[in-house]
Formats: sequence, C-alpha cells, structure tokens
Amino acid sequence: MATEMQPEIRRDRYGDVIWDAGLIARLVRLWTDGRSAGQIAAELGGISRNAVIGKVTRLGLGGRRSTARRASAPAASPALAAPPARRSTRLALIGGVTKPQLGPQPSPAAVAAERSRAAARIDQPAPDARPCRLLELRAHSCRWPLGDPRHADFRFCGASRADGSVYCACHARLAYQPRRAS
Repeated sequence: MATEMQPEIRRDRYGDVIWDAGLIARLVRLWTDGRSAGQIAAELGGISRNAVIGKVTRLGLGGRRSTARRASAPAASPALAAPPARRSTRLALIGGVTKPQLGPQPSPAAVAAERSRAAARIDQPAPDARPCRLLELRAHSCRWPLGDPRHADFRFCGASRADGSVYCACHARLAYQPRRAS
C-alpha cells in the first residue's frame, strides 16, 4: 500500500469535517475498492469511522455485504434453505411453554371508567394550590398544568414544591408512579 501525502482535513467552526471534492473523491474510491469504514477513516486521517459511515450514507453509496461469512458458508439454493426456527417454535417442539399465562383481562367498560377517573384526578388542583399563569410561577411553585392550554382558564397548580421535584407532593404522586413488579 502506497502512502499518500495526507492533506489537512478542514473543519468548520463546530469541529465538523468539511467534505471538499477531493476528500469525497478519495472516500468514494476507497469505498468502491472495498475498504471498511474504519480503514477509510484511518487512511484519510483525522476523521472518525462514524463520519465516514455518515458521509457514505448521505452520498447514497449503499451498504455492502460482508464477504467473510459467504466465503466460509457452503452455498445453498434459496428454495432448499429453511428459515431458522424461532425460539417459540423450538420450545414448542421440545414441549416447552410458548406463551406466558395471562390473568383475567378487565372489561373495556372497566378500562374506560378507570381512564375517566384518572383524567379527573389529573385535572384536580392540589389542596393547597394557588392556580397561576405561566408568568406568575415562582421558583418554588408547582408546575402541574391544570386544564387545557388552548383555553383562557389554563393555569398551573402553584402550590409549594416537594423537595427535589418540580411538582407539589400531591402532583408528584401522580407524576412519579412506583415501578410495578414484573
């Protein structure tokens, strides 16, 4: 491999590579020669592998299939090749459990009722709320939205915030739900 004189890689004010015509030509040549993105980055110098991959994608040069696997695997006709068995199929073949057993599912009416109860809780101000507009919020005010932002009566809770939260204790319980056991 002949070493070429590596030109200075120019960068913009944000530190991104400026891809001039010469640099793009070298990139395309190395890519069509079959070099990997890492090899191209090393040869161009001062450019990351990810920058090479990004430019190749933007240029539409397309991906290449790896020849390493194809060389070692025997060629099989597509009609004779069976797709790999999925894990659930393999478990079923050996008598394993394929799906977890689910408990009884709530009725759609029960789900709708719970959603409406939750929506009612969400729009309720805290007991110590001092509803205020956005510009009236203070550093210690609860940021919980009350109502629809598209309406004139939209406010924020305004109660005193709980420690380490942007919400009051009442709204923090709604916002930060404990994790359910899986």
